[in-house]
Amino acid sequence: MKRPHLRSFVRIACLVILCFSIQDAWAHQRSESFSRWHYEGQRLSVLFTVSEAEAQRYFSPDGQQSLQRRLAAYLADRVGPSEDSACERVDAFSSTTANAGYLQFVAAWICPKSPAAIDVGSFFELESEHSHLINTNFDEVFAQRLLDVDQHTWVFRDSESRDASSGENVFVSFVERGARHIFAGLDHIVFLLALMLVCWQGREMLWAITGFTVGHSCSLALAVLGIVQPEIRAIEAAIGLTIVLVIIERASNAMANPRRAAMITSILLLAFLLPAKIGASDWQVLLLAGMALFSYCYLLLAHELNRQAIFRLSITALFGLIHGFGFAGAFLAIDLPTDRLALSLAGFNIGVEIGQLIVLAMLALASQASIAMPGKEQLIRETLAATVGGLGTFWFVSRLFGS
Repeated sequence: MKRPHLRSFVRIACLVILCFSIQDAWAHQRSESFSRWHYEGQRLSVLFTVSEAEAQRYFSPDGQQSLQRRLAAYLADRVGPSEDSACERVDAFSSTTANAGYLQFVAAWICPKSPAAIDVGSFFELESEHSHLINTNFDEVFAQRLLDVDQHTWVFRDSESRDASSGENVFVSFVERGARHIFAGLDHIVFLLALMLVCWQGREMLWAITGFTVGHSCSLALAVLGIVQPEIRAIEAAIGLTIVLVIIERASNAMANPRRAAMITSILLLAFLLPAKIGASDWQVLLLAGMALFSYCYLLLAHELNRQAIFRLSITALFGLIHGFGFAGAFLAIDLPTDRLALSLAGFNIGVEIGQLIVLAMLALASQASIAMPGKEQLIRETLAATVGGLGTFWFVSRLFGS
């Protein structure tokens, strides 16, 4: 790499890290929440779920109340059956056990008859782009709807609400959610961009995307079906690192001897064990040690086999396994009944693929536009590589040591 490009890399990486250090990482920070309502024997109950990161954006402990208490009080004023449903609250909102990275709350009402409507008015006044996925199971009839700032009350007893319980509508809604998850997940988009920076040729890119698709489809299914339960914080940190490693591969492939780049990368990862030593979790130690060994082997193999289809297919499948567990976090937060898992999982996975193909098409068009600018193509690629590497580094470090 020439010195001007090296200086550009350092400047852009520092700028990216500086800009993003003033707030939480964008990826997986789409403003959304979920609720599951059950009505049987005059008792209406709700399980409300929101990511901890989302809650911390707007609420924080004030010295007298914890985050959970503040959020429970907030939900009590904004979530519940409509006033004309003649329901009486019997259990106030209270925090309950949730998966890592999420907060869950329960509440209950006594309703003489099935409620006429449910209102979920939380977060919309704080974030106009907020969305809420509501699932209902009234007298063993399942229905689902996506609420937004313009319509955050679900009125029942109409043909539209009855249609919402059909399998076809549930499938379509999860196709939409899968696509939205890709568009809202900046880290997944940046990873696809990193792949394109390494695999410019069409056939090589085809193998890369095929491997990535196979990998994340398998891990998404394994996590949703409960066969594998990964540490979500480790997965989020590893996603950031996959981006960095692809960019390092791009640089090391141009070297006569990539061993130095592989060694430096491994040593830097192991060096993170020093600040993590005090109060380090088991997942932090295992992640750093495992990724240090993996990075060393990966970068050496990439230099020798990077043009072989089987290598590109295998390595992107491994990266896809990591990203698939990241997709699963958003899916599991919905807390679907078991009889809806298979259909919803299929729809969500298809939606992810649709979103991924759209993103790739947009990136391909942008790539063609850069080729049409003679003399600027290399500068554009180096700038993109620096930006992508800076983003991946920030996500990895912030998620590794974040709460």
